[in-house]
Amino acid sequence: MDQIISLLIELVVLILATLAGRYLIPLVKTRLDANKLDLITIWALKFVKAAENTIVGNKKGDEKRDQVTMWLKEKADELGLKLTEDQIRTILEDAYTTMIQEANKVENK
Repeated sequence: MDQIISLLIELVVLILATLAGRYLIPLVKTRLDANKLDLITIWALKFVKAAENTIVGNKKGDEKRDQVTMWLKEKADELGLKLTEDQIRTILEDAYTTMIQEANKVENK
């Protein structure tokens, strides 16, 4: 009888471990990646504002974009995020749009 109970306990533990490996671990990883993506979005806005304030002059848009792209790549690597060029460009453009919207809100007050 004790052997049957031991086997049942082992079976339950094995099933729980399998379920955790199958569902719980990927869920936690997805949430961590989402948090990292939120962080990179916050950093992107900071980087766009920094480039806007430090790189001055006419026709400097490409230089600003390149600088922010470099900073975003470094931050993504630091956070362990694998981002494509298109994803970085999209995050950068979103941050730029946010900065412009914030500036417009301040001007309209």
